[in-house]
Amino acid sequence: MADYKRLFAGFVMAFMVLLALMVLLIAAAGDVHVCPDGCEYSSIQAAIDSASPGDEITVESGTYAENLITGKTVMLQGLDTGRGRPVLAGSITAATEGLDVHGFELTGPNGTDNSCNLNMVGSIRIYLNDIPGSGAICPESSGFWNSSSPISYQFESKVLRSRM
Repeated sequence: MADYKRLFAGFVMAFMVLLALMVLLIAAAGDVHVCPDGCEYSSIQAAIDSASPGDEITVESGTYAENLITGKTVMLQGLDTGRGRPVLAGSITAATEGLDVHGFELTGPNGTDNSCNLNMVGSIRIYLNDIPGSGAICPESSGFWNSSSPISYQFESKVLRSRM
């Protein structure tokens, strides 16, 4: 009888490992990476076009001269890889509810700062971005200007946690 218990335990262990791998593959399926060289996408718009609603699009350091248009609920997350925040030298037109944009430097085309860089047709969440110029934001609807969940940050040598 003891041999059957060991055999059954081996099958249970193999099943658990297979289940864990499936969960990891499903969780990773919603992550899309954009970088100037060596990633699946070098264009933010191409990544948005191929993304599914709810996907997280991570954009690495670099300058992206694009005018983005999206009607999808995705998260655009800028990632400083040591060369500064990713720079979007163009505009974002968001015609959706629930778009998240954070971690970018948004400049107009050719580095200008008085053009309309962010056209908000739907309610979006935008936080922790650098947006120069007074005419850079053209809202047609309301937006949320803080993070959707608390974020840890450092202020005067203290680590604090709050919405940013």
